[in-house]
Amino acid sequence: MKVRVDVSGLPALYEALKRNTKVQVEFQGQTVRELMEALIGKFGTNVRKALLNEKGDFKVEIRILLNGVIYPVETIMRAPLHDEDTLVFRAPS
Repeated sequence: MKVRVDVSGLPALYEALKRNTKVQVEFQGQTVRELMEALIGKFGTNVRKALLNEKGDFKVEIRILLNGVIYPVETIMRAPLHDEDTLVFRAPS
C-alpha cells in the first residue's frame, strides 16, 4: 500500500524526513501504527523522537489529519489506512 505523508510546522520531523515536507511511503500494513513502524524503519529513530512519546503513542501536541479529517491522538494509531490515503502531521495552531 502507498500512503502520502505531509508535514507542516514540525522542524524535527522535516529534518528526520531528509528535509522533505511530503513523502510517499510504500509499506505492508493496514493501520497508522504500521505506517509509523515503516516510517521509522525507512527514515530512522528521529521520526519516533519527533512524533511519539515514551509509550509509543503520538505526542498530544501533534495535530494529525487523515484525508482531511482531524483524529484524536488517542485513536489515530488504530485507524485503518487505504491505498493513496494522505496523513498530515501539523504543529498545533
